[in-house]
Amino acid sequence: MGDQETLDKLVADKAKDGLTAKEKADIAAEAKRLKDVNVNLAYARHAVAFVHQRVRVAANWDEAMPWSAEGIYNATGSEAKSLKAWDAADRCVYGTLRQKAEWQRINAQPGGVQDVNDIRILSGLADDNGCGNCGEMTARAFIFLYDLGIRPLDFMVLISPADHAFVVIGRNGKSDNDNMGRNWGDAAVVCDPWAYGVNKPLPRGATNGPPDRYGPTFTAYPAEFLEQKMRSMPSRFSGASIAVNV
Repeated sequence: MGDQETLDKLVADKAKDGLTAKEKADIAAEAKRLKDVNVNLAYARHAVAFVHQRVRVAANWDEAMPWSAEGIYNATGSEAKSLKAWDAADRCVYGTLRQKAEWQRINAQPGGVQDVNDIRILSGLADDNGCGNCGEMTARAFIFLYDLGIRPLDFMVLISPADHAFVVIGRNGKSDNDNMGRNWGDAAVVCDPWAYGVNKPLPRGATNGPPDRYGPTFTAYPAEFLEQKMRSMPSRFSGASIAVNV
């Protein structure tokens, strides 16, 4: 087993019920001979695995497949026809979760997510409903890491017109927040549980469900690869902005 795999397993085993001071020291001792980025990659991968245990259904309204609800709406302009094409993920996320008053309040705020309390609310909605899009899945990963005491931690959103959210672990706090990840520091890691392949083309009537196209290399990676990864996704990527930093 390689160094990274050993560290991943150690973090996963010790983080199951939260990390004690001794457990953090054990991880630090194991990671001492490695670069900080490897520690953060271990945390990111564990957070992604945790989210996928809790959030079983991933919605993909943002990708307009011809047979999807959004694709049909774009082609016809008919809300009725679009609604008929909703699959289980659409019904769970857009028909149930995002109809909750708390989600509506956060969405109506200028700039959306404002603080850790907002993120905790979104995380709870993902837990309660077992589904989410990138915002809810990012919130669940953020709170998992936040409650483990991982710092620094950022809830990031892509700059308009893109529509995506993800977590960054270990960003250099002195760096600009919109330089496509290139100046966030050598230890900065992107944690993006939604990206586990959300683009997989599914047949008409199929359920979006845990997604499977991009794979693990798109869910946890050094931030220096942010631009490369995002430009290969349908995100119209031009940079990222910090919504919440702790």
